Amino acid sequence: MKCENKKCTREKSIRLVDGEVVCNYCMAHALECEARQLLKYSLSKRRLALDARLRPRGKEAVEKLKSVMSEIFYARRN
Repeated sequence: MKCENKKCTREKSIRLVDGEVVCNYCMAHALECEARQLLKYSLSKRRLALDARLRPRGKEAVEKLKSVMSEIFYARRN
């Protein structure tokens, strides 16, 4: 099966926390990997890391990252 990203021609191989299956080169996978990494940080270090991403990426991108982090956090708890 091909990846759901129209620009991508690779095979699907990764299941994201929301159930979507993508290849390991897609931005959705990269975003989830970054979110998982940030969740490993202490709260103070995580806040600094999110603030550092705010200026170059913008508020929308940081909010999206926070929402993915929240999905992962609550999926682990269940």
